[in-house]
Amino acid sequence: MITWLGKLMPGLIVVKRKPDGIGRELHTAVCRLSGVLFAFDPVEGKESDAKKEFSNNYKKHVAATLRLVKGLFGSGRVVVADSWFGSVALLKALYSRGLYAVVNMKTNTALSPKE
Repeated sequence: MITWLGKLMPGLIVVKRKPDGIGRELHTAVCRLSGVLFAFDPVEGKESDAKKEFSNNYKKHVAATLRLVKGLFGSGRVVVADSWFGSVALLKALYSRGLYAVVNMKTNTALSPKE
């Protein structure tokens, strides 16, 4: 989340669960070795996000991840993600594009039952 500093900011939103809950929300991809941010995907709202690449075929979290790592397709690299991104659907989508993943997955979701 990019904190709002009281000036004009396109895409300004309020996210009550964030410590500084007013600003611009971004999904980001960072290289673990160098610490360099190499991709970001601004959260633009339900209607705008639905028009972005991969959104027609995948749920929001999978589509966002695929947009972030598109430049890595076929490289055999490992994507590490937190539980918002983690799902069996994401693992399958990344693997089919030549990537591997380590993700925290919540149980009791589609393809990952609690038992």
